[in-house]
Amino acid sequence: MSEGTFRSLRNPGYRAWAAGSLVSNIGTWVQRTAQDWLVLTQLTHHNATSLGVVMALQFGPHILLLPFTGSAADRFDRRRILVATQSAMFVLALALGVLTLTGAVTLWHVYAFALLLGCVTAFDAPHHSVVGDPVRLRQVFWNLLGNATKFTSTGGTVTIVSSAGAVGFIQVTVSDTGIGMGHDVIDAINSPDDAVSHTPIQSSTGLGLGLAICRGVVAGHGGTLRAISPGTGRGSTFIVQIPTATPREHSDSPSMRAQSQHDRQTRRLRILLVEDHQDSADMLSQLLTLHDYEMTVARSVQEALAVASREFDLLISDIRLPDGSGLELMRQLRANQSIRGIAISGFGTEEDRQRSLEAGYGMHLTKPVDFNRLLEAIERISAPRGGGDA
Repeated sequence: MSEGTFRSLRNPGYRAWAAGSLVSNIGTWVQRTAQDWLVLTQLTHHNATSLGVVMALQFGPHILLLPFTGSAADRFDRRRILVATQSAMFVLALALGVLTLTGAVTLWHVYAFALLLGCVTAFDAPHHSVVGDPVRLRQVFWNLLGNATKFTSTGGTVTIVSSAGAVGFIQVTVSDTGIGMGHDVIDAINSPDDAVSHTPIQSSTGLGLGLAICRGVVAGHGGTLRAISPGTGRGSTFIVQIPTATPREHSDSPSMRAQSQHDRQTRRLRILLVEDHQDSADMLSQLLTLHDYEMTVARSVQEALAVASREFDLLISDIRLPDGSGLELMRQLRANQSIRGIAISGFGTEEDRQRSLEAGYGMHLTKPVDFNRLLEAIERISAPRGGGDA
């Protein structure tokens, strides 16, 4: 057995969870063993049918109460639910024990206690639903797990745990015992702007770019992604929180209908992205691809003109390019095809905006560009009467 087999036990939170899980499982096993022994040897003459009824009453509520348990878990504090259910289980076990010791217990008592216990345990371990795109969310967790594996040496530990987070959220935590991160990297990752794509380890590992994509996807689902690390060489933890929904809300929610309508409208929207900064171009291209846009990337005016023989619906271009101006690029493209545009610039004066509009762009965004704002701009500019200034 390798040295790292039990390394996860060094985490205090994991030790507390493991100890609680061990005690809970032992208690459940003892309770069910005693219950089965009571039914088979004391209340019946080895009647397997009665034992089957007890099992059905105890596990049936997990299925029948599924919509209610998920709703309760999403609306109430998880700790309060645990306290209530564990207290109820203790009272039920105590009552059944008293009846058994006094000789007053009957088979019908066991049936009733099994049903009540099943209802309690159903609320103790509720199911959660999330309204979201499974492909995009899968990419988020594959990226986090891939990074954790990449930066953890042989013999280290990578742990993924799902749990109820804040009220109305499900939380997924990916932890590792790898190289860790300094405070400057943590601050960049958790910052609300685009600093994550320029973290100190971005140039050598690509971690910042991947996290920027993950954070954009999670934010698009109404959630958050944050990072924690005790310091360099001491491992990292990434925490994803996503809003939950009841099963009915999952299938008939306005956000799901809106997403379906958005997908139908934008699936074939062809975008030409012109950006000379490679990391920024890659990040924007991947994020927009995840939102079902058809992306083509160019690094300069000449590269953009070289692919201009194709028809594009939208141009997103930096104004300052290595071999020319995004303003001149838009003028040349509009001379040959009808294309709308969003200008991106480090300057945002009224004069800069006016020059972009005169060149043919419909909107002018100032760096650093918030991705959600860019999505809103794309939707506005690609609408039948889209346009305007931002």
